[in-house]
Amino acid sequence: ACTGNIITQNQFNANSSYGIYMQFSSENSIETNTVDGQNTSLHGIYLQNGSKNNTLAANTVRAATNNGIYFNDQTNGNVLRGNTSKLNANHGVLFDFSSNNNTLIGNVLSENTLNGVRLDASSGNRFVSNTFDSNVLWQVFLTGSASSDTFEKNYFAPSPTNPDSALYNAST
Repeated sequence: ACTGNIITQNQFNANSSYGIYMQFSSENSIETNTVDGQNTSLHGIYLQNGSKNNTLAANTVRAATNNGIYFNDQTNGNVLRGNTSKLNANHGVLFDFSSNNNTLIGNVLSENTLNGVRLDASSGNRFVSNTFDSNVLWQVFLTGSASSDTFEKNYFAPSPTNPDSALYNAST
């Protein structure tokens, strides 16, 4: 567990598992880092097991072999502001297993092989002024009882495979 740390202006290239990984961690600031998975890193930035109230700002994550940014298992109350997550093999951002009440403002999620963002059994997340651009399947994918998520003033560019729809709700 880590609390109150600042991780800033670092370059993480081709790590075998994760660029940045935290569990049971709170009130950390992860800012202005570059994680270039070069198709070898599993997740670019990975927070799990109750990590809460962290700030991720102005980071760039690209080419992870799984997810660019992954919040797993009750990772709640975090803020993502001004990040770019692109060209990842799965999702730009994945919220999984009750990762609730997170806020995403002004992020760019583009050209990811599956979805720009996937919410799986996660609720109360807020998305404001983000760009979802050319993610292959869906710009936003909701599943596993995702509910009460809010989208405001976002830009959705078409998906190459689903050009008529930006959001897919499998939770209903």
